[in-house]
Parts: sequence; C-alpha cells; structure tokens
Amino acid sequence: MEFWLLASKCLAVLGGLSVLFSTQPQVALMPPQMSIEADYLTVKTKLLNAFPQELDEIFLSGTPVILKFKVSLREKNTHLLKEEEVVFHKVSYDLIKKEYSIVFSSYSTSPPKKTSDILEMKKWFGELNTKLISYEKILPEKLYLVEVEAYLLPIEIRALKRKKFDLMSFWKYKVPKVTLEAVLKE
Repeated sequence: MEFWLLASKCLAVLGGLSVLFSTQPQVALMPPQMSIEADYLTVKTKLLNAFPQELDEIFLSGTPVILKFKVSLREKNTHLLKEEEVVFHKVSYDLIKKEYSIVFSSYSTSPPKKTSDILEMKKWFGELNTKLISYEKILPEKLYLVEVEAYLLPIEIRALKRKKFDLMSFWKYKVPKVTLEAVLKE
C-alpha cells in the first residue's frame, strides 16, 4: 500500500516537471473532414502530438484516462449554435492481460477496441469519428462553422492532497481547437 502512495506522488511530480521541461511539439487537431453517412453529417479528425512519453506511465498504471471532444456547428454569419456534441474516449490498461481497452461514447461511430500496442492505442484514442447532425437539418447554400476542441480530463491520485491531477498539464494547459468554414449542402 505504501508503495502505491509513493508511486502516485512520483507520478504527480513527474507530470509537473514534464510541463516545465518538455520540448514536445504543441498538441494540435487535424482540420476536420466531413462526410454524409447514414443521412448524418459525420465529422472526423485526429490529435497530433497529444500523448507525450511522460503520459505513458499514467496509461501503464491502469488509471483510466478520459479524452473529451467538443464538436459544434454554427451558422457563419449569426454564430447561432445549430448543434453541439460532446464525445468521450476512455482508455484503461489491464495490468494482468497487458492490454489497452478503448471505449467510445454513444455519439462516436467507433466500436470499442483492444490492443497491446501503445502506439496503436494512442492512434485510436486520439481519433474522432462522430455523427453531428441529421443532413435534413442543414440549410442549403448556408455557410457554417464546424469547430472541434479536445480536453484531457483530470485523474484521481489518492496520494495527492487535492486528489485530482490535471492531465492538461501535459498539453501546457492549451486546448487544441480547429475550425472549418464550409457550405455543407448545395
């Protein structure tokens, strides 16, 4: 038990130091790709430079890590919110099976996945593929803004006084965000 408390404290210190000394390129989102699938506008994108090596220790500890994507569709001229979806990806590592399990929330079109390869897990974990809005609701010849943001949610570490460790520190507290302007229906 004492070992796990010490390990948790080390993890928190490493995370804090990684923010100060990291030379990793800034996290970013690829420009979204949009398509019509099953009468829905589907948005796809992926994170770049999102999972530094320091985060591997947290993945390998078995602590579940949750990634949140916020996808919104607005009318360009009025900025009126037409639709917004929040999609969660959760990864956990089974210490016995030595296998990652990635679960996607209901708005995602991706099925749950399992792998023992950390690079494959990071690829799947950082990809967004979600239904956004029924194609019928999109007005023809109207200019829209599609915006995607990503967040790493805090994890709980029992050894910390505050009990929460903000994983956004690995991204230097910067929220990756991308906006695409397009006419979605002719």
